[in-house]
Amino acid sequence: MPAHGVVHSAKHGLIHGVKHGTLLFGGTMMGVTQDPTSLKYTPANNSEWSQTMAVAGITAGNPTDWWMCQEAAGNLASSGPGALALIANATPLYQQSVTGWMAKGVGFTNAANQRFTANVGTGPNPSTTSMLQIWYMSITAAPGAQVVMANISDGATNFRVMAQVVGNTKIQNACAGVVVNGTTDATTVGIQPVVIHYDRTNSIANVYTLNDKIVGTFSAGIVDGRKGIGGQTSQTGQCVYGAQFQAGAAEITPAQIKTLLQTLGWTITWT
Repeated sequence: MPAHGVVHSAKHGLIHGVKHGTLLFGGTMMGVTQDPTSLKYTPANNSEWSQTMAVAGITAGNPTDWWMCQEAAGNLASSGPGALALIANATPLYQQSVTGWMAKGVGFTNAANQRFTANVGTGPNPSTTSMLQIWYMSITAAPGAQVVMANISDGATNFRVMAQVVGNTKIQNACAGVVVNGTTDATTVGIQPVVIHYDRTNSIANVYTLNDKIVGTFSAGIVDGRKGIGGQTSQTGQCVYGAQFQAGAAEITPAQIKTLLQTLGWTITWT
């Protein structure tokens, strides 16, 4: 009986490891930081990102900045070589418990000017440089009006991920004033990947989430502005992780982005 228990436990552990890509014995993502509750990966250093990109089969390059979102106060520090701090404004929340995650997160309360953003003139400039942001975020309550979740620019000609009440709370792609709605009620999903993909070389201005690929109308006229999460009015919700790619590293295909999100542990339903 003890022998059967040992064999059963070992077999179950191996199957569980294969299913989630976290093998005890040399799985391809072994050693990459993984939230033990959600089983999503949150690469914490350049080596972990290099491993992640290699597993995803993407050679374009690593992000320049990533934010673990575990601070108890103050700005969000980048763990990447870009060292781009996201400046706290208007009392966002810290060390928030997040459903389905062991990691804590920062939070927003649908308040004016709540945000973590880099100021104009710091970080990559979308008027000249391609950018790709990946956030693990949620909207936990429907806003009364349009709110800003994340952006690569909040300038006069901007590119934002927004949400508003459109039947249910749909995430929106808003590029240079042209708004395209997603199809999924974001308040039913919890933490999900929210991706802004602005590729100047290939004229792409898309937003991707767990269930939606929101194809935007590309504009080459995006100007530099604040970049990060939150905005003039924030959503009610949380963020547990973020990463930002720039230049050639941001110029990957939608299919590669889907593969990267799957490598990070997400089940993506869009094609």
